[in-house]
Amino acid sequence: MVLISGAGAHDRNGYTLRNRRKHNDAFRTLSARLTALGFAVVRYDKIGTGRSTGDYTATATTATLAEDVAAIVAQLRRRPDVDPARITLLGHSEGGAIASRVAADDPGIHGVVLLAAPAWTGRRIMSYQFRLAAERQSRTVSYTSADLIEAHLAADASERLTSEAWYPFFLDHDPLPAVKRLTMPVLILQGERDEAVLFEQAYELAEAARESGNADVTLQLLPEMGHAFVAQGTRGDPPPVSEHVWTLIEHWLCARATGGRE
Repeated sequence: MVLISGAGAHDRNGYTLRNRRKHNDAFRTLSARLTALGFAVVRYDKIGTGRSTGDYTATATTATLAEDVAAIVAQLRRRPDVDPARITLLGHSEGGAIASRVAADDPGIHGVVLLAAPAWTGRRIMSYQFRLAAERQSRTVSYTSADLIEAHLAADASERLTSEAWYPFFLDHDPLPAVKRLTMPVLILQGERDEAVLFEQAYELAEAARESGNADVTLQLLPEMGHAFVAQGTRGDPPPVSEHVWTLIEHWLCARATGGRE
């Protein structure tokens, strides 16, 4: 198992909160659980983060981050304690787009798990998020028309286009062509209350994956859960990922770990 975090310079342990001083170590929790079941698990610091060298802001894009994951997979296949034919990728949010990109170019990948992964271009996602913000602020802010939202998007982009490598690539990147090339088992988990990646995108991912004739595509919508897969009402600071989510992932993996693909 290779665990791939979402957008941002995340360390190896957490992906659910942007504030690295206050995250719930979701990947560390999942890694411990899968290791106890007999899986070898890789979690890593992204470029320029934790113990990884380099400059995330200057060089990281979805494409370059996918190259890093492909390099990890190649290294795993050289290990005598890893079955090279049974490597699975799990990605959250942008990590799902990265996982799909790597697996589309490597049909030897055994399976792909997509957690709140996008099906839209970054430009469309940002337009949706700006519209949502506008609706919430409609009592005090008047920029709810499509034209004004697009203008706000353009203003935001103009600041980031020259300051980071990731943003211009994100705006135009379309995840679906890679998803359409996935021939291995695919698990898609999506929270119905996700405001970062609208739940409708999960249906588009599943449809795209099935276009190639892939008969092993599982889609599970999770009521009362958002982008971080935290059950509503869960206590903790920050709250942990729902136990139900971990169980779904474990059952799906174990069903495909023995006897090959279903």
